[in-house]
Amino acid sequence: MNLKKILDIDLLKTIKIKYHNSQKGTAVIFKNSAVNLAENSSICLSERFEFGRRYYRQDNRTSALSLAENAKLIITGAEQIYTGAYITVAPNAVLSFGGVLQ
Repeated sequence: MNLKKILDIDLLKTIKIKYHNSQKGTAVIFKNSAVNLAENSSICLSERFEFGRRYYRQDNRTSALSLAENAKLIITGAEQIYTGAYITVAPNAVLSFGGVLQ
């Protein structure tokens, strides 16, 4: 990982995701990303997940990740979500993507 990419990471939001992660995977949240997680929501990561990463250096679009009450986000495999993405998981819903569930 190069220095420019490291400086684009939002450390506080990355730690916030780590608190919600119930598996061994890691998450990296980049700047220009909003993260809104209900206390009883959960995130299950099997590998590395990058959210809000810039596709090119001048890209200033924002991204948002929002999990409502009792919502669950399951990401299998290594995934990258670039700027401009808005992911919302409704109350009591499950969103799963990224590969084959086992």
